Amino acid sequence: MANIFAILTALVLAVSGYLAYANMGDETIAKRGYKGWIKARTDEQASLKRNQNTLAGLQKDLKDTEGELADYNGKNETLQTEVDAQLAKNSELEAQVSAKKAEAESKAKEVADKQELTKGVGDADQVIATLKRTQEQLQQLAGAIDEGTAKRGALEAEKKNTEVAMEGLKGTINLRVSGKSDPSLRTYVRSVYRGLGFVTLAAGDNKGIVKDSRLDVIRDGEKVGQLQVTTVEANTAAADIVPDSLIPGGSIVEGDIVIAEQPKKKAPKK
Repeated sequence: MANIFAILTALVLAVSGYLAYANMGDETIAKRGYKGWIKARTDEQASLKRNQNTLAGLQKDLKDTEGELADYNGKNETLQTEVDAQLAKNSELEAQVSAKKAEAESKAKEVADKQELTKGVGDADQVIATLKRTQEQLQQLAGAIDEGTAKRGALEAEKKNTEVAMEGLKGTINLRVSGKSDPSLRTYVRSVYRGLGFVTLAAGDNKGIVKDSRLDVIRDGEKVGQLQVTTVEANTAAADIVPDSLIPGGSIVEGDIVIAEQPKKKAPKK
């Protein structure tokens, strides 16, 4: 009888120990036992922290870009004001030229009339001198018009360049806000650090690579894996290798082609 109680006691202790171990769970498996729930909560808090940092970075980039856009708009308004002022000045100069031409024609007629009437009287010499001065003034005004036209052309060219820069800036803003790299991106893997799980690329902000965006790795026309961009500089970038994106038994090597993430093809309907 004592042996039976001892066996029952051992069984109860064994079952209790198993239930205690099962409730404790495994800290490597999320949501299994209290350790698993602690791990799940820790993972969610870490993910929230990363997302908050990413959002703060995007907001800062957007604010900086909006400041640049405001500067370009201000510069464009200034250039437009200068162009309008130059156009007004050219119109004024053209009016003065027309007036001087009319005055010159009037003086020429007056000279001809006086020459006919006086036939060599000295007053005609004074009229001729006045006419010469008028012609010199006319030449000076013509030179001023040419100079103003050249300046207007330079201002219009500068305005056009500013508008092109603004369009490029708007495209950069759209890419950064969308969180995706330029769809036309095409570069290659420069270096691979397998032990650390990341690679470096031969392009950066200059080719439209955006931080936190996904990139596809192509070899022989086939997708072999994906990258998650972590750092972007002017002419280079770093990205983590997405482990579950690699083809079975595959790896990413130096020289692999890298493009922007392509939309997933829809499965054909059965």
